[in-house]
Amino acid sequence: MKTQSSKASLISRLALALASLGLLNAQAQFNSGSTGADGPLNVTTNTVLNLPPDGIFNRTTINVAAGATLRFNRNANNTPVYLLAEGDVTIAGTIDVSAQREELNSMPGRGGPGGFDGGAPGTPGVPAGAGRGPGGGPRDDCSGNAGGGAYGTSLRNLCGFGGSVYGNETLVPLVGGSGGGGVCMPHADGGGGGGGAILIASNTRLTLTDQGRILANGALPALNGDECGAGSGGGIRLVAPKVSGTGRLEAEGGRLFDAWGNFVRPYAGDGRVRIDTIDRRGLQLASTPA
Repeated sequence: MKTQSSKASLISRLALALASLGLLNAQAQFNSGSTGADGPLNVTTNTVLNLPPDGIFNRTTINVAAGATLRFNRNANNTPVYLLAEGDVTIAGTIDVSAQREELNSMPGRGGPGGFDGGAPGTPGVPAGAGRGPGGGPRDDCSGNAGGGAYGTSLRNLCGFGGSVYGNETLVPLVGGSGGGGVCMPHADGGGGGGGAILIASNTRLTLTDQGRILANGALPALNGDECGAGSGGGIRLVAPKVSGTGRLEAEGGRLFDAWGNFVRPYAGDGRVRIDTIDRRGLQLASTPA
């Protein structure tokens, strides 16, 4: 109950803040909801933070240096990540809430924070499981058609139909991507996990430099499996009076690349990306989906 109450309070504060975006010209009157209790966050090397029970970080300022990657361990409630700042947020490195591809095909892929796991692999006498989440990919019925997860879009590919589209363009409530369906014997692959979900809000400004990236991508099934049953992309939402930069936002479904890193084809639906801001003059971010 405490966690739900904290999240309800956060939603209330953000709702009031977003109302101010449309009504007020003074940037100083915008409130991200941060209390500043957790102090500054300065990430200069690869860092993994444990999510608090409600997923909320109350920071004064946030800086992710070039070459550094910030990731998060999921909490027991598997909430999204809420990075709230009283002052500036500058991302020159990477913030990553993507699902991670499993090494063992006997395991369903884990979704990123706020995202959903893939379906369980089939075993002798036990059918494979469908992907977790509202847009979970259909399980393989032993005809080789495990479906990819869906979120903002759904994809029919070489493996079969994907899950169902869900959520909305406002990203309220904030939620991550869905897992792909599991594969039955003899391959017995677990489905890929869905991308996580993250909200970053600042009282003042949010900047992504040319190397800055925020990632919430879905994953393919296990490394030694096939590509059927990939997880969908997750959710990214940025909120600040001024959002600027030439960095990149990615909420892509699990995608296959060749040995040289060239994109081959997608295997799951994409997630959702939203930016709420007053001042768009310096906003040149690249985004997938758009």
